[in-house]
Amino acid sequence: MRLALLILIAITLTGPVFLATADDGAVSSPAEEILENVPAPVDGWPALIRSVKYPEEARKSEIEGTVLIRLTVGTDGKVARAEIETGVRDDLDQAAMRALREAQWTPAVKAGSPVEATVIVPVQFKLEEKKK
Repeated sequence: MRLALLILIAITLTGPVFLATADDGAVSSPAEEILENVPAPVDGWPALIRSVKYPEEARKSEIEGTVLIRLTVGTDGKVARAEIETGVRDDLDQAAMRALREAQWTPAVKAGSPVEATVIVPVQFKLEEKKK
C-alpha cells in the first residue's frame, strides 16, 4: 500500500479557539474580549501547513491524530508560550510544536493596538491512501 502525506491545520466549522490574555497572563473568555484580528501566520496558513514535517517513524507506523497546541503570540508577533493541550504521540506533538514556534505571526489587534493573545491551534496528521 502506498501512502501519501497529508498534514492539515484543522479549522473546524466553529474555527480555532481564540482566547485573550491580560498583561498578568490571566486568560479571559472570548465573551470578555473582542479582538479585531486574531493571531495568524505571516505567510498564511498554507505555508504553515507545508512547514509541518510528518515524523518518519510515525509515518511508517501509520500513526495519525490531531495535536492541540495552546499558542500565545505577543504584541511583537513572536511566540511567547506554546503548550501541548492534547497530544497524540511525542514525535507528532513535537513536530507540530516546532512548526508553530518557528512561524512568524501577526499579533492580535484590539482597539487598534496589538495585544498578546492565545489561540488553540489543532494540527492534524493524516496519511491518505495514494490513488493509482
